[in-house]
Amino acid sequence: MAVNLAPSFAPWIAEWTNRPLPMLQASKDLLMPMLRRPDRVRPVDLVDIVLRDPLLTAQVLRTVNHRERTSLSADVVSVENCVALYGIGPFLERFANGPVAEASLLPDHPQGVAELHSAVTSLRFAARLTREYATQRFDAKLDEIFIAAVLSGLPTLLNILGQGKARTAQAESAAHDMLVAWHFPEPLIQLQAGSAVETPRQALQVAVLKMARALDHGWWQPEIEMALQVISGVLQASTDECWNIATTAILKFVRKETARSGRLQAAYALPMLPGPWEPVAAPEPEAPPAPTTNLFAERLHALNTAVREGANASQLIELALRVFTEGMQIQRAAFMVYSAADNILRVRFVQSPDEQDRLRDFALPMDNVHLFARLMTKPQAVWLNEHTRNNLQKLLPGTWLQRFGAGDFCAMSIFMGERPVGLFVGQRTSLKALDETTFTQFKQVCLLVSRALAERNNRA
Repeated sequence: MAVNLAPSFAPWIAEWTNRPLPMLQASKDLLMPMLRRPDRVRPVDLVDIVLRDPLLTAQVLRTVNHRERTSLSADVVSVENCVALYGIGPFLERFANGPVAEASLLPDHPQGVAELHSAVTSLRFAARLTREYATQRFDAKLDEIFIAAVLSGLPTLLNILGQGKARTAQAESAAHDMLVAWHFPEPLIQLQAGSAVETPRQALQVAVLKMARALDHGWWQPEIEMALQVISGVLQASTDECWNIATTAILKFVRKETARSGRLQAAYALPMLPGPWEPVAAPEPEAPPAPTTNLFAERLHALNTAVREGANASQLIELALRVFTEGMQIQRAAFMVYSAADNILRVRFVQSPDEQDRLRDFALPMDNVHLFARLMTKPQAVWLNEHTRNNLQKLLPGTWLQRFGAGDFCAMSIFMGERPVGLFVGQRTSLKALDETTFTQFKQVCLLVSRALAERNNRA
């Protein structure tokens, strides 16, 4: 496909043609541990990391499609096929060591880093939105739709990376022209604005991308109504139905991105009323409020990351205890290891503000039928509270009662396949009692560790 590039645009494309596209720091942080243990990496996790990074997605597809090919070789459109073509180990060796946008290209422009991250988030949203509408069309190749949307913002991202230079004016066809110049697969080129719109598939893609860009400025923009008219015509549905698809996708995206990053600042998340919209300045507080953080989400994210990276059992248990104590305000938490040879449960790991905590040297023989012995017969959890105390207190071993009394606690046994490994236990020593939410979170964390250990055992 021939393309006539604007005189000012052609050198800019040529500059990026001769240098690798950088990746986001977040991508590098996730890929480097995988590089050390590629045998433990699942292809789906690797694909997810690449697709969340538009720059890395473009670098992967550009590299793969510029490889030496025979007459029978085909263009590669999906990242999943790129991973399959290389193999996980060679793929990581080829792409994990690339340059990082934040560190190497924007050292003197912190505002540029914020702008880059905001633009990447907008592209992720646009890609999800295009996939939602394509699903309504029963599109058979959703990978093409998603990746084409991700690549549509590539010129914008590269413009941001050129902070020290005059930015290049961007025509609507910038992404189309860039992909043509870099010989990307034809399906990805046809789905860019600037190509001749010949099919309903192309019309839908271009309209949704225009709507996603307009949503960056709020819900009530004339461009959104115009895009909805095109979308309505392609899907043969009312504009109200088409708009409901967008608002549902916005809600799902905001929830997911907020859970991952802890915050999301984007106009498309604000259901503003129609008409002139001016923010009312809030009165300044007497003192700035202390920043709030979701410690449970942060600690759980660290545990999930360790699971994906293949951390050993001790590391997983230590991180789980930090979720309990720091994320769930369980002041005393421990992991008791089961020794089959001695038939005994013995505390191995403890998280407690008291260095002399009486849990630290605690052990329970398993030759008596007590509550903890029953827990070790199969994976199960127990919560001793005011409603269960009458039934469970009589099952507590005497050594437990002597040290800790009959106060509230929760516990769950951990198995590796059919083999019992140990037991998590958590107590609140403050006046605030354990509640249903805490117990549910406790079980979720224990199950996560149990499954991770089982997977490690199966791979061994």
